Amino acid sequence: STTRVGNGRRFLLPPDGYAPRRIFIPFSGVASEMIGCGLAGWEHVVGVEFDTENNYVEIAKKRLEHYEEV
Repeated sequence: STTRVGNGRRFLLPPDGYAPRRIFIPFSGVASEMIGCGLAGWEHVVGVEFDTENNYVEIAKKRLEHYEEV
C-alpha cells in the first residue's frame, strides 16, 4: 500500500497484514529518515548512529522527542 505525507509525496508501505510495520535505518544521522518513516506510517522505526564527533545522536534524540509530541 502507499501513503501520502505532508508534501504530497507517496511512500510505499508493506501490506497491512505485515503489521506492525518495522524498518531499520542504519547510519541514521540526525534522524531525518526516521522521522519521515514515522510520518509515512511505519509503526516501528529503529535507527543506529555511531558518529559521536558530530553530536548526531543528541540532535536525533531531541528531534525525535519533538516529533513524538506532534
